[in-house]
Amino acid sequence: MILRRVVKHVRNQEWTAIAIDFVIVVLGVFIGIQVSNWNASLADRFSETLYLEYLSEDLQDDISELDYVLSVTEWRMSALAAVITTATGVPMPTTRATPQGREPVRTVPSYEAQTPESVVMAMSLLVTFDSSDLAYDTVVSTGGIRLVRNQKLARGMQEYDAAVRDLNRIESRLTTYRDELARALQRAGVAWTDPLSVYEVAEIARQNPELLAAMKNFWTFNEWHLRTLATIRALAAELQVTAAFEAGQ
Repeated sequence: MILRRVVKHVRNQEWTAIAIDFVIVVLGVFIGIQVSNWNASLADRFSETLYLEYLSEDLQDDISELDYVLSVTEWRMSALAAVITTATGVPMPTTRATPQGREPVRTVPSYEAQTPESVVMAMSLLVTFDSSDLAYDTVVSTGGIRLVRNQKLARGMQEYDAAVRDLNRIESRLTTYRDELARALQRAGVAWTDPLSVYEVAEIARQNPELLAAMKNFWTFNEWHLRTLATIRALAAELQVTAAFEAGQ
């Protein structure tokens, strides 16, 4: 209809009418584009909010699991320290060497016999962190990361994902040291379920250099594990607060 009217106006050389028709067409196209962009923006904001809500929930689950893994790691370290110090009469180191110099070792509460009563089980018990990364993987695989307007949050999630992957590698090596300890205990005639006290295990270790070395190595790697867990836990807490805020929760 507009086209026929424009042709008619051209034939009649009605230039004012032609100009008006041109403005109407341009304005109509402009409004159409703006409405389309507005609808696309609304859809993007809805998707962003949904992604952030899922990320916030996953991070909260991660924090709960990290707290559990941290508590088990601290208990394991305290059990190992109790046996090692009793066997050697030497306190555990309070600093560690790094390329930047010596740094403090993370302290853990003193060991207290709990369930299981065997200190062997306590110093051998190992749980690892399994991140709830479904939401993040979905966001990345679908290109949804571009919808997150808070670039600090987007970079933080990428850093968090990389940190969790590093933690997984650390825990893989930690499992190797735990298995070496288990073999050393078995060669010493000790099973995880043996109801032995700190003093009884310390006496066995005092006469078994291989077992004592395995305990010391495992303790050292546990300290690294503990520091990494604490760092990731702090990052997860910061990201969770930001994601929840951005999602309007």
